[in-house]
Amino acid sequence: RTIWTPRDEPNPTALHSSLPLPTASCPPPSPPPRPRPPPAAATDDVDDAYLSFPSISGNASPSDIAQASYIIEEFQKCHLDHPVKKFFGECTDLKIKLDRCFRQEKALKRKANFEESKKFKEQLLAYKREIAETNQE
Repeated sequence: RTIWTPRDEPNPTALHSSLPLPTASCPPPSPPPRPRPPPAAATDDVDDAYLSFPSISGNASPSDIAQASYIIEEFQKCHLDHPVKKFFGECTDLKIKLDRCFRQEKALKRKANFEESKKFKEQLLAYKREIAETNQE
């Protein structure tokens, strides 16, 4: 049984010493980045694209929709009122509430879609049976 030692490994520079070194010059520098447009003036309307949220489904009760709308408005207002503190957790509690709200809505949609898929599968099986019966006759 042999034990590996560092002396057993060949010298890595000796393996590649016969290869030629690259002589190509560096590529030309890339052009400077385009300047960003100036930020839009802050308005009372918080309908910015980066603060947009998905619409709340019709499956939710009106109280859930009102609660979610309130949380969304408060979250957007927090982001506008605290442009720097938002990066340090100022609006995190609202974000957690909003995530829970959307998670509940997604669960409702998932359940409705599953029920709809079960109905579709039953219809498809009934159609296949009907086709098989007509082909046997």
